[in-house]
Amino acid sequence: MEQVLLDQGSTIITAYVRVYKDPTGVLWQNFDNYNSKAQTGYVGFSNQGATCYMNSLLQSLFFTNKFRKSVYEIPTEKDEPKKSVSLALQRVFYQLSTSSEAVDTNELTQSFGWHSNDSFSQHDVQEFNRVLQDNLEGKMKVQINEWSPLSTFLLIWRLWRCVLPDCSAHRS
Repeated sequence: MEQVLLDQGSTIITAYVRVYKDPTGVLWQNFDNYNSKAQTGYVGFSNQGATCYMNSLLQSLFFTNKFRKSVYEIPTEKDEPKKSVSLALQRVFYQLSTSSEAVDTNELTQSFGWHSNDSFSQHDVQEFNRVLQDNLEGKMKVQINEWSPLSTFLLIWRLWRCVLPDCSAHRS
């Protein structure tokens, strides 16, 4: 039998409400005065515009401990922050570790040669990851023959992109 919403000019609405005890206050607040560093020990990124794809990838890479430590080992003493992806990434990772507020990624995006309006264009996370890994690989060319966690990541990256010799024959 089909029930009707309105029966003789009135309707009965039943709602079930479950009340949660939320000691953190995270579920029921507007985050105006929320301090993620105090609550969780971590901070995130400020969104420059349409950079959520980049922020997600950077947070994932930051929490990959061997990758983060390998990035810190890239030699960048003579690099300029606004022109060196490696140095800018090192600085972003350092700020994520030490800052009490959301971290700005302007320096990193500038190191890619992006202008401020590029941050408002949605990009693909896979494409961003490719550009990031290519930049890191370029910086690691001198050290690529030595074993390091980063060189291992770059080797896996090359295999995935199928850029090693004899790999293209197996690509479908």
